[in-house]
Amino acid sequence: NNNNNNNINDNAQDINDNNINESNTNAEVMSMVMVGLGGRGLSKRSTGTMNANDHLTKEKLHETVGDLLQLVMRSHVTPSVTCLEKLFCDTCQTAGSRGGFSLVLTEMTAVLLAKNLPNIKPAYRSRIVQAGKYGRSGLNCTAIFNECEAENWNFINIADAFTWSPVADLKAIEKLVSWAYNK
Repeated sequence: NNNNNNNINDNAQDINDNNINESNTNAEVMSMVMVGLGGRGLSKRSTGTMNANDHLTKEKLHETVGDLLQLVMRSHVTPSVTCLEKLFCDTCQTAGSRGGFSLVLTEMTAVLLAKNLPNIKPAYRSRIVQAGKYGRSGLNCTAIFNECEAENWNFINIADAFTWSPVADLKAIEKLVSWAYNK
C-alpha cells in the first residue's frame, strides 16, 4: 500500500491504477465477508459441539416440512390467484422464519410448486413466486395480500381439514378437488 501511494505521489502527472485496483480488491474481500454466513454476525457460528440432530431439532425442520406439505395440499384446492398469493406468503413467512435449511427448503418448494401448479398463467406464476419472496423477507402478508375473499379462505381451511381427516373417504376428496379445479 505504501508502495502504491509512493508511485502515485512520484508520478503526479501520470495515471497509476495500482491504488484503485487495491481498493477494488479490498471492497471485494469485504463484500465476501458480508455475504453468506450472516454478515457481521459471524460470532454466532457453531463451535462444533452440537451434532446435526440437535441442530435440526432447534431449527424445527420437521415443522417446516409439515408446513410445506400443507402448502402443497392447500395450493391445489385454492380457488383464486389472490388466495394463492396469500397462502404462499403466509406459509413462506412461517417456514422461512426458522432460518437455516428451512429457509432454503421453503424457497425451493415455493418456486417448484408455483411452476407446477395446474391451470395457472405464466404472469400469475410470477406473482405467486413474488408472494413467497415477500413472506420469506418477513413482510406483512395480511396487509399486502388482503384481496383473498373470506369465503375462499374459509374453503381452503375446510378443504385442508377435510383432506387430512381419517373419516374422509376417497370419493368425497376427489369430488372436492374436482369442484375446486372446475370453479
